[in-house]
Amino acid sequence: MRLFDADLERRALLLERLGPSMYDLDVPRRRRHELLLDAAALVWRPVDPAVPLQHGAQRARWMAARLEQLWIQSGRAYTERVLRDAVGCAERRAAAHDDERAVLCHGDLHELNALQADDGSFKLIDPESVVAEREFDLGVIMRNAPGEDDLHDRADWLASATGCDRTAIWEWGTAERVMSGLWCRLIDFQPHGDRQLADAERFCPT
Repeated sequence: MRLFDADLERRALLLERLGPSMYDLDVPRRRRHELLLDAAALVWRPVDPAVPLQHGAQRARWMAARLEQLWIQSGRAYTERVLRDAVGCAERRAAAHDDERAVLCHGDLHELNALQADDGSFKLIDPESVVAEREFDLGVIMRNAPGEDDLHDRADWLASATGCDRTAIWEWGTAERVMSGLWCRLIDFQPHGDRQLADAERFCPT
C-alpha cells in the first residue's frame, strides 16, 4: 500500500485508496493463495536489526505460552494431544529462528487483509510486522479455509511455490491453527473455530 503523506505529530497517514477484500470478492481458494503469495513477496525484505520489531523466536515463545492459556480458558476444548502438538511446533520454531534468514513478515496473511488495488492486484493491510522466517507468514495460510482441502497437499504446494521449508510451514501452521481455533471458540466465531480445531485433530500425529 502506497503512503502519500504523513503527519507524525497527529499520528495520521494519507494512504492509497483500495477496494474490496479478497474475501468479499469470493476469490477461489487456490487463486487466493497465489495472490496472497504475490502480495507477501512485496513485504518480505531484510530489516535493520536496530528496528524494534518482534522477532520470530519471541513470537513463537509467546504462542507456546498463549496456547496453554487459551486451552484452559476454552474449557479444554480439544484433546491435550492437539495442544501438545501445537506447543511443540511453536517451541521448535523458536529454537530454529535464524537472524540471517529473517525478513519482514506481515504476520496475519489472509483474505480479509488483502484489498484490491486499481490495477487488479491485492495489497495487504493491518500488518503485525514480525521479523521471522518467511515460513511464518505461510503458516497463516495453512490455518485459513479450514476443511476445504488436504493440508498436506497445501503445505507441499506452498513449499514448492516459494522454495520455503515444508516442515517449518507445517509447524507454524499447526501452532496458528490451534491458537486461532481456540480463540474463535472463546469469541464465539463459529463454525470457523471448530473447523480449525477439527483440522488440528485430523492432522495431529498419533
